[in-house]
Amino acid sequence: VPAATKAGILVMNAPEGNTIAAAEHTLAMVLSLVRNIPRADASLRAGEWKRSQFVGHELFQKTLGVVGLGRIGAEVTRRALAFGMQVLAHDPFVTPERARALGVELVDMEVLFRRADVVTLHAPLIKGKPHLLGAREIGLLKKGCFVVNCARGGLLDEAALAAAIKAGRVAGAALDVFQSEPPDPGNPLFGLKEVIVTPHLGASTAEAQVNVARVIAMQIRDYLLDGLVQNAVNAPAATPEIMKELAPYLKLAERVGRFLVQIVEGAPKQVTVEYRGDLAARGNLALVTAAAVKGVLSIALPERVTYINALAIAKERGIEVQEGKSSESGDFNSSVLLRIRTAAGQRSMEGTVIGKDEPHIVAIDELHLDVVPEGVMIIFTNVDRPGIVGKVGTILGKGKINIAGLHLGRVAIGKRAVSIFSVDNEVAPGILKDLATIAELSDVKVVKV
Repeated sequence: VPAATKAGILVMNAPEGNTIAAAEHTLAMVLSLVRNIPRADASLRAGEWKRSQFVGHELFQKTLGVVGLGRIGAEVTRRALAFGMQVLAHDPFVTPERARALGVELVDMEVLFRRADVVTLHAPLIKGKPHLLGAREIGLLKKGCFVVNCARGGLLDEAALAAAIKAGRVAGAALDVFQSEPPDPGNPLFGLKEVIVTPHLGASTAEAQVNVARVIAMQIRDYLLDGLVQNAVNAPAATPEIMKELAPYLKLAERVGRFLVQIVEGAPKQVTVEYRGDLAARGNLALVTAAAVKGVLSIALPERVTYINALAIAKERGIEVQEGKSSESGDFNSSVLLRIRTAAGQRSMEGTVIGKDEPHIVAIDELHLDVVPEGVMIIFTNVDRPGIVGKVGTILGKGKINIAGLHLGRVAIGKRAVSIFSVDNEVAPGILKDLATIAELSDVKVVKV
């Protein structure tokens, strides 16, 4: 994923395609465990008939503890309720309303461990976090309970679980996943008759493989045709409706980034994107932030910069990216304010969308103006006094540079101003040098957007 992100490649998964397969495998493991099916099968195949050794347990009226009530945990819950089980669940992201709809009781994890006859894990594995079911938690388990893990191997401490089974505290365990895969043949759980193991088969059904293939093909189609990002692991997801709403601001943010980075002095150290007005009230604007950073980076970097890798490249190069929101709208319903800080100081630029989704720059360093950021532009700071436009126009005329538009922002008459000349031609270095000789001008630059 880091390599693909760095290369600007979108990475998707299809997590819902194998949900039913994983849930059914979990129930299969639970049933096999409580009814001793693998051991009974092996005994009978060995020519034995020892029915009394394989007395099992019913699931009816037993308590199932589900840790993680996501897609798979919810499907396991539905099937457990069909067996007449009571279900306890722990998931910090599930609301009481959702729990009631599923017919489960939400409890603290320690309560779940103390009360459940069967504990099944369906939580994500968080890097750097300790085992969800470590030695301490295993010590809290109800004596004689069963443990099932068909989620992630690192969720439980395998050595501690083996010790608890040997001590008779845990009646048995069924595992489809392991801390390292393939697991070490010397794994302490493998020598215990009370343990059932399978080689990560949760998603291994013919139907699940077809479902995953179909889902990922549809997601790629939607991304290539409509720009819809679904189930991405290295980019924020967005619905077609949200993408349609944000598209003008993606264009605006990228152009503002491209423009502003060409007028700052030195390499960017910090990029701040602030959303104002109605836009600030929207949900996740990470894509717009990525577009602004893409614009900043794409001018100077040889590698391909995309919405996918822009933030990763900025981090790699030590550029701090910040995002802020303000309900104050100023003169516009929605706007994007971009600030770039370098060793030489900070400059800012504000933009908005006007008319038929057309991006406009409406302020540079808090000096108000109105310019469409496109094509070739000459920008400079000047003292607002008569004759400057004439001097600039004379030099451009001699260089056969046609002026397409003039845009001015100023503090007051005779004070500091910023001027932008939109031109129809490339500007030769000699012309730029001549413009710099005008006494009233400073910081003369050519910008291409």
